[in-house]
Amino acid sequence: MERSLNNIFGEAVWQETIELASLLVQMLAVLPVRLLLMDKQSRVLAATDACLTEVLHQERAQVLNQMLPTVLGVGRAEVTEETMRQVLAVQSALDCPLAWQGSLCLPGQSLSWQVRVQPLISSKGEIVASALLFEGLLRDVARLEQEERHKSMDWFANGLLHEVKNIMQNSSGMAQVLKKRLKLEGPDGDGLDVIRYEQDTASRLLAEYMSQGNLDSLVGEFSLNDAVQEVLTLNRPSFRVKGIELLAELDDELPRIWMDKQRIKQVLINCLDNCREAISQRCEREPELEGLIVISTQLDEAAGVARLLIEDNGIGLSDEQLQKFFKPYYTTKKHGTGLGTSLSESIVRLHGGKMLVDGALGEGCRVTVELPLQGGARFHRDDFYAELTNLML
Repeated sequence: MERSLNNIFGEAVWQETIELASLLVQMLAVLPVRLLLMDKQSRVLAATDACLTEVLHQERAQVLNQMLPTVLGVGRAEVTEETMRQVLAVQSALDCPLAWQGSLCLPGQSLSWQVRVQPLISSKGEIVASALLFEGLLRDVARLEQEERHKSMDWFANGLLHEVKNIMQNSSGMAQVLKKRLKLEGPDGDGLDVIRYEQDTASRLLAEYMSQGNLDSLVGEFSLNDAVQEVLTLNRPSFRVKGIELLAELDDELPRIWMDKQRIKQVLINCLDNCREAISQRCEREPELEGLIVISTQLDEAAGVARLLIEDNGIGLSDEQLQKFFKPYYTTKKHGTGLGTSLSESIVRLHGGKMLVDGALGEGCRVTVELPLQGGARFHRDDFYAELTNLML
């Protein structure tokens, strides 16, 4: 009788424990924190809604009972050595009886998370489980200082850009008056038209950069083909004057993608400027050369990207130029700053994409821009200013 009562009592306690554990897991799920709960084998026992939606971007069924490295994306995406090192550090912290704090950049994400591992210790001093808390996106001290510097420079920079824009507009007006008064036609008149066009383009770019404080309003789902056509429409006249033809080969199946349209257009403009310079250098050696730049778009559903390719028949690139193509301040132009390609690469990377270049001396050059079809990294004003400051320092 006594043994039977003990069995009944034990089963009742065990059932109550299970129900209590289930209730605790349900309560944990709705807590407004980004948290994962793991057992001693680093298997995920529970995850809060905030962690699933803000950090992991996965459904609960995909996370529960999975090993932590798998949940963090190891094996599902391209993982850098730094990310792998951070994941291993978190994994090691699960076996430590002391709290641990560090950083973790998940695959496919551009910013790192500040994370903390908190062991759950039993009355016997044993680790029974561990909690991984994602405290927030990591913004290091240097980055914060840079952002403060951006804010303090905004007023001065906008004032300077405003004055330069006025000068460019006045010069454009004088060129128009000069052409009418002198009644210039033929090559001389065309030359003044090019001057006016270049000055008007510079004025528009300056006005565009002066409005960068509202970058988020320019972000959304846009047609990459439309962005290309807009750039080509504006640039074809000036390129034809220099004997360079712009040819578009656009994929009609390309869907609208998430991007900052103005910034992506600026990337294309920077590439076209480089192509024009490369073709001009080759024309110095081969005067009969007919300059050609082919701009094409491609849909790669298997890779989940939209591609923008810019190919020219210019002088090409040496091995050294290929290696340093995106390096800040590296340029082969007589009056170049060496920032155009670096800034373009940063813009593409902040969209969650990548920018590649290949070519050889005497064989032209090809630049490839890949942008994600879905789920691109969000492009923020602070991120852009931080990248710009990093390039200029």
